[in-house]
Amino acid sequence: VMLLTLLKRYLENTIIPKFSIFTRKWIFEYIINENIDNHEHLPIGKIMSILSELPSSARYAMIVFLRNLFPYFVGFMFLTSYFFTFDKKIGILQLITLVLWISIFLMRSKKCMKVFEEAQDNVIDLYENIQDKFSNLNSIYSSQTENKEIKNHNKDENVNEKKYFNSLSCVFKTELYSNVLILISFIAFNILVMKLYKEQKLNVKAVSSLYIIEIYYWIIILRRVESNISEFIHSVGNINSIENFFSEMNKNIEKNKDNEKNEKNQKRNYDANFNENMKKEKTNVLKFDSEISH
Repeated sequence: VMLLTLLKRYLENTIIPKFSIFTRKWIFEYIINENIDNHEHLPIGKIMSILSELPSSARYAMIVFLRNLFPYFVGFMFLTSYFFTFDKKIGILQLITLVLWISIFLMRSKKCMKVFEEAQDNVIDLYENIQDKFSNLNSIYSSQTENKEIKNHNKDENVNEKKYFNSLSCVFKTELYSNVLILISFIAFNILVMKLYKEQKLNVKAVSSLYIIEIYYWIIILRRVESNISEFIHSVGNINSIENFFSEMNKNIEKNKDNEKNEKNQKRNYDANFNENMKKEKTNVLKFDSEISH
């Protein structure tokens, strides 16, 4: 286990820095290559926010998955199998608990990711607004609207605070449902173990082993995964928000290309119509000159 842990850390230390650098390079190259005709309207504040947020969010999501979620999930499989060696009913109880626990997080994660995504969208917009204000400080000072701009910014910050609170509240409710499930499962576990002990299907040694596994491994691991999942959801929500930003940028690029294409077609049609009208006009002039000569 120690060797595997060291190997895992070595791989993390090798891959994660490269991944962060790769992400920043990709964003930079994408912005340069895809905005040749649209560079004057680039949202610089949003892009700077993304350059700081995406590598860290993606890196953290990867670390949480590699260090905690995946190893603990494997541990759950072994522990559940081990409960079956004591008694089939105990194994079924723990298996049902695990399935329900995973179901709660799968159902709630989608909603919480959406809420975190909205909060991150708001943060990106906030950075863009700050960039715009700082770029136009001369105008603000000359028009003496400093207090107004500060007031508007404070309103934006209050909106962002509310969205961020909603995202944390969503995760809190998820953890609440998880804790209620763990409590109900632990009560059922106690009832079942005592019943099996009275029926002499379990001895004192087996009961002691079961409680040690249940309290010091099963419940503690569930709680640790629970705390890591909330951070994982937060990171994935940030990544989804950034993905939406690039999708929107792609749409704007395509829209600008279509507009330019339409403008060129309109100009071409206008030139063709103009030339056609000039030919007709020239023909009419010649015809008129001929009639005058006659």
